[in-house]
Formats: sequence, structure tokens, C-alpha cells
Amino acid sequence: MATICNDRITTPLKYIEIGENDKLSLEPLQRECSERTNKDHNKISLTEGCFITKQTGLHLENFYWVKPAQNDARLQLEVAVYLNDLNLVRSDFSLDQASNITPLNRNLHDALDKQGLFAVTCSKRTLEALIALVETQNKNYLQREGRYIRYFNFEKPPFTDATYELVLLHPHHFLPKNGDALTVFSEHGNDLSGKMYFVSPDGALREGPDNTLPRLPAFPSNATRAQKNILNPFLVALNADIAFRRFRERPHPLCNDYDDLIDLTIELMNKIYFQPLIDALHRETATLRIIFSKEKKSKPAGNAKPRELAKNSRMGVVIPEPGPGASPDEVIKYYRYLMSGCDYEGDSDSDTDSDSDVNDDEDEEDEDDEDEHGKDSTAA
Repeated sequence: MATICNDRITTPLKYIEIGENDKLSLEPLQRECSERTNKDHNKISLTEGCFITKQTGLHLENFYWVKPAQNDARLQLEVAVYLNDLNLVRSDFSLDQASNITPLNRNLHDALDKQGLFAVTCSKRTLEALIALVETQNKNYLQREGRYIRYFNFEKPPFTDATYELVLLHPHHFLPKNGDALTVFSEHGNDLSGKMYFVSPDGALREGPDNTLPRLPAFPSNATRAQKNILNPFLVALNADIAFRRFRERPHPLCNDYDDLIDLTIELMNKIYFQPLIDALHRETATLRIIFSKEKKSKPAGNAKPRELAKNSRMGVVIPEPGPGASPDEVIKYYRYLMSGCDYEGDSDSDTDSDSDVNDDEDEEDEDDEDEHGKDSTAA
């Protein structure tokens, strides 16, 4: 905001404070800054580059792959518990953990999160490996008649070596002009080597505007993170599944490779939302709701206001919380809605303000290994 000081027009400069970066041999920059601005910036790792382009810098923003309503801690907890019930995350998971977060170039962040011009999913190799794992766990669940907890060892492949791909859903909006390109870097020690990728006539991102040229290859997540902080490919696939289902409501032709990735992503999520497991979770949730409603009726009514439905979902609709008689499909749609990035009116456009551990020490010691096999549940 401009003001007049000593007969001169002036404006306060609110820079961020930039810490020392030993890896890149950069000294700190001590500057005047607002507490909020500095807090947001400090969530970004100074050494981890953009998830897609691999370029490091101060132009990055954290992207949350599962992002429910920002201003409702209850919904955030509900989503985290649901992901745990589906056995897709570690037992101590929260939405602010690094396994749910990656840094992105600000323009790519906006194109992915706000505009839906592209999606990121796992590579074909990773998707096929995850599908095989989930199928095995689902068979074990059936054989034990539900007295089984699906188990995935996040400290082994395909979780530790997962790779990812871009799927351009609106390629000519993503790079609208002839000659527009996305520069993606390869890491060679501490050095980067860049290559430009263009939208080809078939809508794929290739080394040039020609359908015969190679596509942008699959890329890994950051390899220097502590093991417990490695990006969870289930959460990436979940985010992509929401985008792909929305896209297929009003589809248009994409290149064959993109169609294959979309089909495999949806197939994986269909197996994750395993019907017998969803039925069991729904029965348990319905029982808890009945107990809770009875307790609530026995208490005097206070001044509590009814909870407002979240809005602005990437699904394009508002889905109310299912009641006790809801079908499993209605339950799945509701949780997809919660995880789609829905916001309340008046929410800021920034990602969730709570602190994340994405900038944890990359040399942190690994946690003790978990048992490699699925575990019998104690509940009959």
C-alpha cells in the first residue's frame, strides 16, 4: 500500500527471509518480511526442486495431493481416517505429512489445482504393479471373510521406486501458442540439464511438435527424502482419479498413451474402493452415527450452528454427507468429494495453512521396518 513519507511516495516492501542453503552454497538473505509470508515460504524445501520440472528455486509452492476443506479440521481428520481405513497410508498419517505434499512451480500448481489443464498419475509400470498388489490384498480379504487388514509395505517397491507421468487434459490451453514449451530438467549430481517439450498434434507433450517424437518420459519423486517422507503414489492416483472422472463427463480425444493411463488409474481406484471392504466400513460408520446421534439428542441443544457444506469442488458438484441408509457408491462419492479440494466460501486460494513436515531433515533415520505381510484383524 502506497503512503507518503517525508514528502515522498513510498510503499513498504515485504520480502521473505531466505535461509542459508549449504547444498547450493548460497548465503542467507536477511530481509524485512511479514510473519505469515515467511511462515508460508519456510514450508518449502530449499533443496528439493519442482516435482515435475526438477528446477529448484524460490518460485515453488507446496501441492497437497489430498486437500479437503481448509477451514474444517473435522473434515480433514475424517478424510485422514478414511484413507487409513482403506489402508492407503501409514498408521500415523495426517494430511500435512510430506508423503502428501510436493513442491510445484507456481504456474504448474495453478494449472493443475485451479484450472485442471493436466493431471499427474503414476506411470504405466507403477500402476500395473499397484493393481497387482491391491488385487492380492483383496483376495486375502475375501479368503479370510473380512477378518483381515489390507497391508502395503511403503518401504519397498513399487512405493519406493514409483514414477509418474503428466496427462494433458486440455493441451492447447496448457501451452496455447506455437513455440510454447515446458522445460523439464534432468539431475546430474548437483547440476541440471534442461530439455524443452511441446504439444504435438495428438495432444501429447513431446520433444517437438511432431507425433513421432518421444513423449515426456516418466519421472521419479524426490529421491533424497527420508523414507517415511517419500511421496505416496496412492495419493497421486487418487487425485488423478478425481480429475479423470470429471474429464470423462465431457471428454474429448486424447493420445492413446494418455487414454491407457486414465484407464489404469481408474482401474486401480476401483480395486482400492473394494466393495466388501467399503460395505464393512459403511456398516461400522452407520453404527457409530446412530450411537453419536443418540448421545447428541440426550444433551441440551446449545448455540452450535449447523455445519456448512463445502463448495467449489473439482468434481463440480456439492455432495452432502450420506445418511445411515446410504449405498456404498454414495459413500465413495462423498469421500471423493471431500478429497477433491472443496473449499468454503471465503477460503483463501492458498493451500492449507497448517505446518507440514515436507521440509524435514532429509538425512533422518528410517523408521523400523514393519512386518511385510498382511495382518489378521482382531475384530471378528
